[in-house]
Amino acid sequence: MSTSPSRKTMSRIDELKIRAKKLQKSLSANNKEIKLKEALNKIASLNGFTNWRDLKHKLEETELFLNRATGPSTLHWYSTQEEARYFVKTHGGYIIPYQTDFFAGDDDYLASLGIDKNDADLKLVGQDWSEPNDAEAFKRLQNKIRAFRDQK
Repeated sequence: MSTSPSRKTMSRIDELKIRAKKLQKSLSANNKEIKLKEALNKIASLNGFTNWRDLKHKLEETELFLNRATGPSTLHWYSTQEEARYFVKTHGGYIIPYQTDFFAGDDDYLASLGIDKNDADLKLVGQDWSEPNDAEAFKRLQNKIRAFRDQK
């Protein structure tokens, strides 16, 4: 089955909202009415979060860093931060968090996000974006990525 190239990829947040609506509908069919907010919180709980707001915030933050045009084949993915740290230590690059995983991105990856490898905020943030050295610089970096995406 092929997908049209013009079709926008559904975000993880949208996928989880659909799951919450299906859960709500399923329970309703069994005479167990719940509000959508309760269904969203249940989905958040199943994903290890206290509530939907916390899950949504984390997903929005990490979705920002995934450049779907780069594709997973050009990034090095890791299930633990330690594995990503080892790769970055030995090969260079940046540790980027994505949901519960991490990947290593290089200067080309940064360019695909609109970030120059000599950016002053990048130097303040450091190589580990899952634990930035400077929180304010990290926020500015995120805003630069958003602005770059909005230009496209």
